[in-house]
Amino acid sequence: MRLPPARIKIDDGLALEPRDVDDRVVHEHVMKHPFGLGQIYGIGKNDVQFQAAGRRRWNAEGWDSVGPPVIGLEERQQTSTAVRALHVDAERCGAARLDNEAHGGMNASVCVPCKLCPPMLAAACRQELLPVTERYVAELNKLVGAAECAVRISRTELFGLLDRGLRQKVWPSVVVSTGTLGTGGVGIRLSSAQGLRCEFYYDALGARWRTLFRVAPRGANDVVSFLAHILIEDPRAPLSGSCFVERRWYEEVQ
Repeated sequence: MRLPPARIKIDDGLALEPRDVDDRVVHEHVMKHPFGLGQIYGIGKNDVQFQAAGRRRWNAEGWDSVGPPVIGLEERQQTSTAVRALHVDAERCGAARLDNEAHGGMNASVCVPCKLCPPMLAAACRQELLPVTERYVAELNKLVGAAECAVRISRTELFGLLDRGLRQKVWPSVVVSTGTLGTGGVGIRLSSAQGLRCEFYYDALGARWRTLFRVAPRGANDVVSFLAHILIEDPRAPLSGSCFVERRWYEEVQ
């Protein structure tokens, strides 16, 4: 799979080129994020707030509330049953919490078990999850596409425009920043008012897709906080002193 599917020019000197991403890697992200195993195993992005409540729900990232939903409860239940029935010789799904819709026990010590799935069984699982994967990738492509020919602004200007947008209740489709990733490397972060966050990391060949997850906003202040959470400026990343926002929104809030 190529992500993004076509070249996205964000600004002179900053673009996303199509890069091959292993289908298995994409599938692992689908299982962790929309399917919710990251939450169930205690390694999801929203894990802290749901630990405080004692139970982590599969849909904590809220992929069932984007429009259209990437996956809903009924489809998840049906898919869980289908995946449980899969087998290649004696091999079956090793995700003990696959069917769980919530979990309040200990966090997993390592990772979502999908990373350890035997290749042929993983391929069969990917086929069962294909409709979900297609909707997940569609959200990714929509977010990345919104960054085409964005307006370059300073980081300080971004905060002022977001405050103005808060008063008018209008949000940009995307905010882009470059800088230090949590891995210690550098990359590109794209965030949307819906709570979607997509990241690309830089390797020797350029930017490569890293992840797409969601932090479901609970109000306007959450939206502002999320969009303002840009990458730390890093001289190793191109145009790291700037941010980039959707042109339509920029003109609207001026």
